[in-house]
Amino acid sequence: MYIYLAHLKDFPDSRLDSLKCDLSHDEMARYLRFQRAERARQFLVGRYLLRQHLALHLGISAAAVPLIEQANNAPYLNLLNTEKPGFSISHSWEWIACGIRTDAKIGLDIEVIDRQRDVLALAAHSFDAQQNATLHALSTAEQSEYFYRCWAAQEAQLKLHLACQDLRHLPHPELAIAVCSDKAFTQTPEILEVI
Repeated sequence: MYIYLAHLKDFPDSRLDSLKCDLSHDEMARYLRFQRAERARQFLVGRYLLRQHLALHLGISAAAVPLIEQANNAPYLNLLNTEKPGFSISHSWEWIACGIRTDAKIGLDIEVIDRQRDVLALAAHSFDAQQNATLHALSTAEQSEYFYRCWAAQEAQLKLHLACQDLRHLPHPELAIAVCSDKAFTQTPEILEVI
Protein backbone atom coordinates (compact mmCIF):
# COMPACT_ATOMS: atom_id res chain seq x y z
CA MET A 1 0.00 0.00 0.00
CA TYR A 2 1.15 3.52 -0.83
CA ILE A 3 0.42 6.91 0.64
CA TYR A 4 0.55 9.35 -2.28
CA LEU A 5 1.91 12.67 -1.02
CA ALA A 6 1.96 15.97 -2.92
CA HIS A 7 2.95 19.56 -2.20
CA LEU A 8 1.04 22.49 -3.69
CA LYS A 9 4.29 24.06 -4.95
CA ASP A 10 4.38 21.27 -7.55
CA PHE A 11 0.94 22.31 -8.84
CA PRO A 12 1.15 25.83 -10.31
CA ASP A 13 -2.04 27.45 -11.58
CA SER A 14 -1.32 26.35 -15.15
CA ARG A 15 -1.25 22.71 -14.02
CA LEU A 16 -4.30 23.08 -11.78
CA ASP A 17 -6.45 24.15 -14.72
CA SER A 18 -5.78 20.83 -16.46
CA LEU A 19 -6.84 18.87 -13.35
CA LYS A 20 -10.37 20.25 -13.44
CA CYS A 21 -11.33 18.23 -16.52
CA ASP A 22 -11.56 14.98 -14.50
CA LEU A 23 -13.90 16.40 -11.86
CA SER A 24 -17.53 15.34 -11.82
CA HIS A 25 -20.27 17.99 -12.02
CA ASP A 26 -20.78 17.82 -8.22
CA GLU A 27 -17.03 18.02 -7.55
CA MET A 28 -16.71 21.07 -9.80
CA ALA A 29 -19.64 22.72 -8.03
CA ARG A 30 -17.98 22.11 -4.67
CA TYR A 31 -14.62 23.35 -5.99
CA LEU A 32 -16.23 26.60 -7.13
CA ARG A 33 -17.86 27.16 -3.71
CA PHE A 34 -14.55 27.42 -1.83
CA GLN A 35 -13.94 30.99 -0.66
CA ARG A 36 -10.23 30.53 0.08
CA ALA A 37 -7.96 29.86 -2.89
CA GLU A 38 -5.65 27.60 -0.87
CA ARG A 39 -8.54 25.39 0.24
CA ALA A 40 -9.78 25.14 -3.37
CA ARG A 41 -6.28 24.10 -4.48
CA GLN A 42 -6.09 21.47 -1.71
CA PHE A 43 -9.44 20.06 -2.79
CA LEU A 44 -8.45 19.94 -6.45
CA VAL A 45 -5.08 18.26 -5.82
CA GLY A 46 -6.69 15.82 -3.37
CA ARG A 47 -9.29 14.78 -5.94
CA TYR A 48 -6.55 14.51 -8.57
CA LEU A 49 -4.53 12.15 -6.36
CA LEU A 50 -7.60 10.11 -5.47
CA ARG A 51 -8.94 9.84 -9.03
CA GLN A 52 -5.56 9.05 -10.62
CA HIS A 53 -4.71 6.28 -8.19
CA LEU A 54 -8.20 4.78 -7.97
CA ALA A 55 -8.18 4.72 -11.79
CA LEU A 56 -4.96 2.68 -11.75
CA HIS A 57 -6.46 0.21 -9.24
CA LEU A 58 -9.73 -0.06 -11.15
CA GLY A 59 -8.28 -0.10 -14.66
CA ILE A 60 -10.37 2.86 -15.89
CA SER A 61 -9.74 6.51 -16.74
CA ALA A 62 -9.58 9.08 -13.95
CA ALA A 63 -12.67 10.86 -15.30
CA ALA A 64 -14.61 7.57 -15.20
CA VAL A 65 -13.97 6.92 -11.48
CA PRO A 66 -17.51 7.00 -10.04
CA LEU A 67 -17.04 9.30 -7.05
CA ILE A 68 -20.13 10.82 -5.48
CA GLU A 69 -19.88 13.89 -3.27
CA GLN A 70 -21.39 13.58 0.20
CA ALA A 71 -22.13 16.63 2.31
CA ASN A 72 -19.74 16.87 5.26
CA ASN A 73 -18.22 13.48 4.46
CA ALA A 74 -15.63 11.78 2.29
CA PRO A 75 -16.62 11.02 -1.28
CA TYR A 76 -18.40 7.73 -1.94
CA LEU A 77 -17.07 5.30 -4.54
CA ASN A 78 -20.15 4.12 -6.42
CA LEU A 79 -19.12 0.65 -7.63
CA LEU A 80 -21.49 -2.25 -8.12
CA ASN A 81 -20.60 -5.95 -8.11
CA THR A 82 -16.99 -5.39 -7.16
CA GLU A 83 -14.95 -5.03 -3.99
CA LYS A 84 -14.53 -1.35 -3.15
CA PRO A 85 -11.02 -0.26 -2.23
CA GLY A 86 -10.66 1.69 0.97
CA PHE A 87 -9.34 5.22 0.60
CA SER A 88 -8.75 8.37 2.58
CA ILE A 89 -7.59 11.92 1.79
CA SER A 90 -5.90 14.39 4.12
CA HIS A 91 -4.35 17.83 3.85
CA SER A 92 -2.36 20.10 6.10
CA TRP A 93 -1.21 23.51 4.96
CA GLU A 94 0.39 22.96 1.54
CA TRP A 95 0.61 19.17 1.81
CA ILE A 96 -2.02 16.77 0.45
CA ALA A 97 -2.07 12.99 0.86
CA CYS A 98 -4.20 10.14 -0.39
CA GLY A 99 -4.08 6.50 0.64
CA ILE A 100 -5.73 3.54 -1.09
CA ARG A 101 -5.94 -0.03 0.14
CA THR A 102 -7.61 -2.65 -2.03
CA ASP A 103 -8.42 -5.17 0.70
CA ALA A 104 -9.52 -3.03 3.65
CA LYS A 105 -10.88 0.33 4.79
CA ILE A 106 -8.41 2.99 5.92
CA GLY A 107 -8.22 6.33 7.66
CA LEU A 108 -5.33 8.70 6.90
CA ASP A 109 -4.20 11.93 8.50
CA ILE A 110 -1.25 14.21 7.91
CA GLU A 111 -0.28 17.17 10.08
CA VAL A 112 2.45 19.75 9.47
CA ILE A 113 4.59 19.84 12.61
CA ASP A 114 4.47 23.44 13.85
CA ARG A 115 7.03 23.74 16.65
CA GLN A 116 5.75 27.24 17.57
CA ARG A 117 2.27 25.98 18.44
CA ASP A 118 1.22 25.72 22.09
CA VAL A 119 0.75 21.96 22.06
CA LEU A 120 0.26 21.74 25.84
CA ALA A 121 -2.83 23.96 25.67
CA LEU A 122 -4.26 22.04 22.70
CA ALA A 123 -3.57 18.69 24.35
CA ALA A 124 -5.31 19.78 27.55
CA HIS A 125 -8.55 20.04 25.57
CA SER A 126 -8.06 17.14 23.16
CA PHE A 127 -6.11 14.35 24.84
CA ASP A 128 -6.87 11.95 27.66
CA ALA A 129 -5.10 12.04 31.05
CA GLN A 130 -2.49 9.42 30.07
CA GLN A 131 -1.53 11.24 26.86
CA ASN A 132 -1.29 14.55 28.73
CA ALA A 133 0.87 13.00 31.43
CA THR A 134 3.20 11.53 28.80
CA LEU A 135 3.34 14.86 26.96
CA HIS A 136 4.25 16.80 30.13
CA ALA A 137 7.01 14.28 30.98
CA LEU A 138 8.79 14.92 27.66
CA SER A 139 11.37 17.58 26.93
CA THR A 140 10.16 20.67 25.10
CA ALA A 141 11.89 19.43 21.94
CA GLU A 142 10.02 16.10 22.10
CA GLN A 143 6.57 17.52 22.92
CA SER A 144 5.72 18.70 19.40
CA GLU A 145 6.62 15.33 17.86
CA TYR A 146 4.53 13.43 20.40
CA PHE A 147 1.58 15.83 20.17
CA TYR A 148 1.35 15.64 16.38
CA ARG A 149 1.84 11.89 16.38
CA CYS A 150 -1.12 11.49 18.78
CA TRP A 151 -3.21 14.09 16.94
CA ALA A 152 -2.68 12.43 13.56
CA ALA A 153 -3.52 9.02 15.04
CA GLN A 154 -6.80 10.33 16.51
CA GLU A 155 -7.80 11.97 13.22
CA ALA A 156 -6.93 8.86 11.18
CA GLN A 157 -9.07 6.71 13.48
CA LEU A 158 -11.99 9.15 13.20
CA LYS A 159 -11.79 9.02 9.40
CA LEU A 160 -11.83 5.21 9.43
CA HIS A 161 -15.38 5.15 10.92
CA LEU A 162 -14.68 1.55 12.06
CA ALA A 163 -12.68 -0.15 14.79
CA CYS A 164 -8.98 0.30 14.12
CA GLN A 165 -7.13 -3.02 13.97
CA ASP A 166 -3.75 -1.60 12.92
CA LEU A 167 -2.23 1.87 13.20
CA ARG A 168 1.03 2.89 11.56
CA HIS A 169 3.05 6.09 11.83
CA LEU A 170 5.14 6.92 8.77
CA PRO A 171 8.34 8.98 8.99
CA HIS A 172 8.59 12.35 7.26
CA PRO A 173 10.79 15.37 8.10
CA GLU A 174 7.93 17.91 8.09
CA LEU A 175 4.80 15.87 8.78
CA ALA A 176 3.19 13.55 11.26
CA ILE A 177 1.56 10.84 9.12
CA ALA A 178 -0.79 8.23 10.58
CA VAL A 179 -2.75 5.56 8.73
CA CYS A 180 -5.08 3.05 10.35
CA SER A 181 -7.07 0.16 8.95
CA ASP A 182 -9.87 -2.19 9.88
CA LYS A 183 -7.52 -5.09 8.98
CA ALA A 184 -3.87 -5.69 9.89
CA PHE A 185 -1.28 -4.41 7.45
CA THR A 186 0.86 -7.15 5.93
CA GLN A 187 3.60 -4.55 5.48
CA THR A 188 4.08 -0.94 6.47
CA PRO A 189 2.58 1.47 3.91
CA GLU A 190 5.13 3.40 1.86
CA ILE A 191 5.12 7.10 1.02
CA LEU A 192 5.27 7.91 -2.68
CA GLU A 193 5.81 11.61 -3.38
CA VAL A 194 3.86 12.81 -6.40
CA ILE A 195 5.34 15.60 -8.49
